[in-house]
Amino acid sequence: MQNLITQATDSFLSSFVIKSKEMMLEFLLSLIEMINTHLMNLFETPIIRDFVSMGTTIGRFLFAATLIILLIDIVEEAGSMKNDQFKAIEWPTIFFNMVKAVVFIEAAPQLSIIALRMISISVGEFDPAPYLNAIINMDINIFGMVIAIIAVGGFTLLTILRFGAILIQAFSVFLYVPDIVRGHTTSMGAWIRQTVAILLTYFLQYVLFFMGLVSYFNTETITAYLLWLTMLYASKYLDKFGMSSGIKGVVSSGVSVAQSATNAITLLGG
Repeated sequence: MQNLITQATDSFLSSFVIKSKEMMLEFLLSLIEMINTHLMNLFETPIIRDFVSMGTTIGRFLFAATLIILLIDIVEEAGSMKNDQFKAIEWPTIFFNMVKAVVFIEAAPQLSIIALRMISISVGEFDPAPYLNAIINMDINIFGMVIAIIAVGGFTLLTILRFGAILIQAFSVFLYVPDIVRGHTTSMGAWIRQTVAILLTYFLQYVLFFMGLVSYFNTETITAYLLWLTMLYASKYLDKFGMSSGIKGVVSSGVSVAQSATNAITLLGG
């Protein structure tokens, strides 16, 4: 009789532990999905849409002002030019610069948000089930749970920062318009490069976090800790290839934005 009670108790405890592990995994995955879904829905809220639209509207006004100033400069220079010099003006280049500026104003903000949405949906399709083979035998200890919670918190913070960075990128497009109209397209390249860096950093951090989570539940705790640590330093590693969206990348992007803003103010003021 005592053996039966002991077996029943062990069976109950074993089932309880397994169920607890499964619930913990489901909770973490649900939390990640909720974060991504909520952040993506932010781009659908009226105030966020209006904020991005405001940047586009400012870009249109800057385009018109820059174009008028550019034409005035051409007319003034044409007065002091000979006829053959006036014909030497690269009109096709000026036209294509205007086209690039218009496309950039209208398309860049939406494309950055769409790209982030596509990456968020694609990484959200990751299913850990095929990779889990030892969850039943996994030993959950307090230290491991604390590390897992810290990793989830770190991933949540990093995800919020990436979404915020894309929002700023979508709004700040107008600052690059004067440079593009006047043929300084390197600033447009800098904006595109920084946007790609943000998206790439977000993708790698999500994948590293996901692999760490799977390793953690497969009792490969050391591997999980290394992957989560790598996740935190992903932006620093990408910086070696000029693709960082971390602190240094943000500073670099800020310098580029400030330079473009200075050029716009100088152009309109002059």
